[in-house]
Amino acid sequence: MRGLIIYDKNVAANREWYIGKYIECFKKHDIECRLAYTDEIGNIGDVDFAIMRDINPAVSVMLEKKGIRVFNSSQVSAICNDKYSTYKWIECYRLAPFLPMMSINEYYEDSVTSSRIAFPCVVKSRNGHGGTEVFWVSDETELEAILVDKDSDNYIIQNACNNPGIDVRVYIIGGEIVAAMKRMGSSTGDISARFKSNYCLGGTCEQYDILSDKEMISAVEKITNKMSLDFAGIDFIFHNGKPVFNEIEDVVGARMLYDHTDIDIVERYVEYIVRKMKG
Repeated sequence: MRGLIIYDKNVAANREWYIGKYIECFKKHDIECRLAYTDEIGNIGDVDFAIMRDINPAVSVMLEKKGIRVFNSSQVSAICNDKYSTYKWIECYRLAPFLPMMSINEYYEDSVTSSRIAFPCVVKSRNGHGGTEVFWVSDETELEAILVDKDSDNYIIQNACNNPGIDVRVYIIGGEIVAAMKRMGSSTGDISARFKSNYCLGGTCEQYDILSDKEMISAVEKITNKMSLDFAGIDFIFHNGKPVFNEIEDVVGARMLYDHTDIDIVERYVEYIVRKMKG
């Protein structure tokens, strides 16, 4: 059995330890897994499975058409890497509560719909990752300033929670909860920086007792029952003391698990992939 772990070349340069961890874990199962770059994927040879660590649904579709099992699937990639599509999918199946959201175009074109948005609010790019292209907006003037050089088609606007700077990431493997981490943004600086809790942006974190949070568990179960998630993170923020859905991370990071827990998430994921591939 042969597999690939697929990265954008520039990103892979900063993920050597993580990529090596996958390769070594597969070796323990006598399975060859090698690194491949997205822009070189047209010449991959005989491959049975691929772990997609780049945001590129089109490549995932191409691999699946070749009969290659992709972890996560192209469907997960297409929905979860577009925040607008994710929210609409959650809304369609009534899977979890979330704060009012709409596209920027909807906000400007429909005064009735736009009345659901109140300042301060948050503007996000539809395909941003790791806290990039997310803005705290205090008023209409700030909104116009943020959007002046941007394609409005690619942005959504959403009400801000009343407990900004705190969220919980629930790690999922094969539809099952593996761990949950509470992330907290910086306690200094203005709100435009403090509301982001991403660990990669300097936030702090600790393990979260998700077993005591029945509402969060219920939302996670509804989502995982509807979408087959091989390895992903489901993020929740808090509003009026209750968890509300924020996003699903398809290409989810794992650094805070290795920094703050004894959970070897790659080893668990590799064992899951081996079980799936061996049937």
